[in-house]
Amino acid sequence: MTNGRLPTWGEYLGAVAAGFGKKQRLRIPAWAAFAVAWGMEAVHRLRPSYDPKLTYYRIMRVTTETTYDISRTKADLGYVPDDDFERQVADTLAWYREERAHGHIR
Repeated sequence: MTNGRLPTWGEYLGAVAAGFGKKQRLRIPAWAAFAVAWGMEAVHRLRPSYDPKLTYYRIMRVTTETTYDISRTKADLGYVPDDDFERQVADTLAWYREERAHGHIR
């Protein structure tokens, strides 16, 4: 769900990196990421025990805009979107840290 403001992947990932106290050191063009993912998936096909960390699907997720119309949700359910992007990222990072601390995320 969104509040009508659509942050870019760059804004989102930048906020996540900042939340972890990191800076983005390198920008990789999408075509290069797809090439690396293709190579990793090829190795996985040849050697199924190899776990590719980068896949076509993962690259598509961060290079493709995915938005949905929430007008019916707002009209039918009275949904009011939250518009505090920074707090939402902070809440997500707090959840992640807690899940990781409990061993639910590697």
